[in-house]
Parts: sequence; structure tokens; C-alpha cells
Amino acid sequence: MVASKQAMSAIGQPKLMQIYSEVFGDFDIRIAQCLMTYRDFENPESKKNTVNTINELLKHNYVPIINENDSVAVEELVLGDNDKLSALVATLLETDALIIASDIDGVYDKNPHLHKDAQLITEISDIGSVKKFIEERNNGLGTGGMSSKISAAEICLQKNINVFIVNGGRPNFIVDSLGGQIPFTKFVSTNG
Repeated sequence: MVASKQAMSAIGQPKLMQIYSEVFGDFDIRIAQCLMTYRDFENPESKKNTVNTINELLKHNYVPIINENDSVAVEELVLGDNDKLSALVATLLETDALIIASDIDGVYDKNPHLHKDAQLITEISDIGSVKKFIEERNNGLGTGGMSSKISAAEICLQKNINVFIVNGGRPNFIVDSLGGQIPFTKFVSTNG
């Protein structure tokens, strides 16, 4: 089963990068691929090389597309998700903030896909206080539900990195969230 998933990943990764290249190319943005496993965050030499590579790409105006190297990793196929990966990259690069795109505007007091009266929580400093509100639904699209996003926020807040959960289906969602023009949830570190 794992070998089959690894083979499918090896087949799909170039196709995914082709799509990214075409979409970003429409905006004259150059991209580069960085494939990682969680072991890359544990080894000091790998961590240093990763930071150097990403900084060099950015210096030369390339946007790094970071993904798990599922074709060689085993445990990530079972435990991994892109929310955690993005949090680990954010902490490694010591960023100011991490923006996580979702299919909803942020964290609600109940699942808005299941409850029409759900209310958006716009700012969270105590993650424990909102965990009780998370009610997952299986939409068949992947492993990164709201619980995964909350876990990613926990990783970032330990390093004083603020986290935004925004609706990635909105046009200009990154710029508009940074400008406070759209609804979103912001996790704020209280450690410093």
C-alpha cells in the first residue's frame, strides 16, 4: 500500500509542478520546487541547507513551492499534512506570520458547513479555548481539516509566529487578509 502511494506521488509531483508553473507563469512569477520530509527539520545540517536554499531562491526572485517528498517518505503518508509542513517551514525560516488557506473564512464556534448559525472567531490567543469548537467533516479532499490547522498554529505560536486562517477561494486573499479587508481568524502569540 505504501509503495503504491509513493509511486503515485512520484508520478503526480511533476504534473503538479507543471500546473503551478503555468499558473504562476501567467503572472510572470518564477517558481522552484523544494521537496522535504520531516527528517529535514530534525537534522541540523539539513535545516541549515534548507534555509540557505530557500533564501537563495527568494534572493533571485523565485517562489519556492514546498511540498512533502512523499515518494521517499513513509511516516508522512500516514501522519503528514501540508498545514504542519507549512508551520515547520515558518518556524525554520523564523517568519513573522503564516497564512493558511482554507475552504472557509477561519475558525468558527461550530462547523459552518454543518450549522448555519456558526460565528467566526476573529482572534485567538488561547488555542485550548477553541479546540472544543472543532467539528470535522470528511469532504474526501485530504487530511488537512481544521484540527490540522489548529495544530499548525500551536507550532507557530510556540515561536511567536502569528497565524492567519483565511478563505483561499477569495480573490487576492493574501493581500486582503494582511490589509484586514476580508474576514479571517488570526492566532496571536502572547509570549512576546
